[in-house]
Amino acid sequence: VPKGGALWKEFERLEADPDSKMEAGFDLSRYDPVAPSGAAAQKPDAWGEALRAAETSLEHNGIRAANAELMGLYGVNAWRAHNIGLEDANEVYRKRLAVEKAKVVGINRKRQHLQLGSAAKLQKLEDRYVTAVHKNRRIEGQCMALEKEIGELQRAKG
Repeated sequence: VPKGGALWKEFERLEADPDSKMEAGFDLSRYDPVAPSGAAAQKPDAWGEALRAAETSLEHNGIRAANAELMGLYGVNAWRAHNIGLEDANEVYRKRLAVEKAKVVGINRKRQHLQLGSAAKLQKLEDRYVTAVHKNRRIEGQCMALEKEIGELQRAKG
């Protein structure tokens, strides 16, 4: 049992108060053998009941001892096996994470490459647009000059 844990504290509590009838939240007083007293001490049925209580208490304590022995033998190994399983699962998740991060890096590089490739296309299209706007302004200016000249010719004629 690891020191400082909840189970360790419970053991310390029980050692500090050996008269406690409550162990880990269970009332174990029913397992205590009690000899009949007073008028009941003369009745064989009362002694039979006390004997059954003593046998029950003995059996309970025997089972507790067997459980403690089994826990000592196998509990630590089960805990270690569980921890090894958790460590293995953690390693699997780390590898999956590395794979997913590599995928994300690959996707980001493709996206960056596409964007850089698109930058040249966008620049060409922008240059064409600017050229077209300048050409349209020049044509518009020439149209206005021609309209003005036509207006002057019509006034001179007419």
